[in-house]
Amino acid sequence: MGALGALSLDVQEKDSGSCCNELTLDSWGFAEDYQGDRLGTYSQSGNSEGGRPVYKQNSGVNYLYFLTSLDLWMVGPTLGENYGGILNRQSGICPGQLSETWEFWNDWLDGWDTDLGLEAKCAGAPGPGPNTTPSGNNEPCTWGSACDSCGVWSEANGVRYCCANDCNSGGISVSTENGNVNCYCYH
Repeated sequence: MGALGALSLDVQEKDSGSCCNELTLDSWGFAEDYQGDRLGTYSQSGNSEGGRPVYKQNSGVNYLYFLTSLDLWMVGPTLGENYGGILNRQSGICPGQLSETWEFWNDWLDGWDTDLGLEAKCAGAPGPGPNTTPSGNNEPCTWGSACDSCGVWSEANGVRYCCANDCNSGGISVSTENGNVNCYCYH
């Protein structure tokens, strides 16, 4: 795994409250071969000292965090440490909104390598605002394969739910109660 020298990039002016609550780090490139144990679903577990979100790997020991000292996003086992296996040199507020190419530590090259197929993608949406409540005027939800190409979705009991009319903006709230799934969309 690698360490980096200092970098200087512009910070995007966005509110970290608009970041995904959950995201998936996935690759169809070589990162899967070299850093496969760092891929998977991550859930927001707090904020870093700079106010950016921190994500914890759901089925592993890794974190996705902003490394303030180098102005980049890192995936590694220890929060705040310049030691990991995946990074993005863009200093954006939310990792699910980064447009720069992700990189992975390539043991064979003993260095950082780009992977055009590596991405951090929202696996859910920001939660509803504090004044948003379900009402009869909310957009209806749908589920299953209809949500495969949606940018905003959430999962409950292994089923993916999304907004029926516009599943690429706004947000979705999915909860379960007594075995029933409650879902509503908001824009």
